[in-house]
Amino acid sequence: MAQEARGPQNATKKALVVYSKAKCKGTARRIAAGHSASGNVHFASVVFNPR
Repeated sequence: MAQEARGPQNATKKALVVYSKAKCKGTARRIAAGHSASGNVHFASVVFNPR
């Protein structure tokens, strides 16, 4: 991603993981399918369908 975002929402049918820093570095948060995180969760990269 070109810039940091916040409040991740997962509208897919599979889990995803958002990372606080670019290139999947920093703190990782798993977001279940159909769920979201609060608006104060900042992220800079995402992996769809993580293992």
